[in-house]
Amino acid sequence: MRYRTTHHLGLYLTPNILYGTTLTQDRSGNIQEQSHHQMTLNDDPAPFISALSQHKSTNKARYHVTLNQDYVHQQVLSIDTPLPAVYLPKYLAHHSITLFQHTWESLYCDYLPIQTDSATSTYLISACKQSIAQEHLSCNLPPKHRLATLQIDSLCGLHLNLLNNHSCTPPYNILYCDSMQLTHYQFTTDNINFYETYSVTKGYDHLASKLQEQLTQAIDTLYITGPNEQLYNTLIDQLSDSHSLIPLHEALAPQITLNQNDHTQRHHELITTLTALTSRSYAC
Repeated sequence: MRYRTTHHLGLYLTPNILYGTTLTQDRSGNIQEQSHHQMTLNDDPAPFISALSQHKSTNKARYHVTLNQDYVHQQVLSIDTPLPAVYLPKYLAHHSITLFQHTWESLYCDYLPIQTDSATSTYLISACKQSIAQEHLSCNLPPKHRLATLQIDSLCGLHLNLLNNHSCTPPYNILYCDSMQLTHYQFTTDNINFYETYSVTKGYDHLASKLQEQLTQAIDTLYITGPNEQLYNTLIDQLSDSHSLIPLHEALAPQITLNQNDHTQRHHELITTLTALTSRSYAC
């Protein structure tokens, strides 16, 4: 008897390097095989394409991609509209010049609901120019691939919900430590309750103190991740007395196992693995 398996491909595009993870899941959702790859942009893509081509996920011709938050061509914004999600693509197409300064036909776009009620809805929109995807993605992948979903790396914490990790219960509070800013958001099963960013220009200690003042007593557990290791460690040191800070990769264990010794490598593996496991199906 043959057991059914599913194959996945996730990509993480940064300004200098394209990372990729291929993995196989059994019918229970357990990861059976996993491999990580990377290539420097503008290098010969043949070795990267060859590595991805060894995996059956390349037969599906669909891939999920996460964009680095520092990526200069990426746009992230929130909009309020009384329209339900099913009409959002038409709304964005009609207002694309005003919102993105580009025509709708030239963009890849995806969205997430932040707040939804009977009167109005708020969505977090991420968009990038199709030319960027063509330049840095399509030419570095096996042929006949198609972009399925577009995500931003700071929202990788949303996968706490998608992976059905019963040791983690909503609402989830995520801290994402990036080079230029800290992102803090809270979400439940259906919505992102809030989404805030903080500049790091005044120093990590100042940011930790500011965040400490704004965190309410109702927020006990915080899941922390991100590529900025110094900010990551500063927040753990200064907030651990008043809050429970759990590294995101530890919260996702044992479903996902990553490099435990190198912070940067672990971050890249986390992003590409979660991207490969994306189950969202509401890309614009």
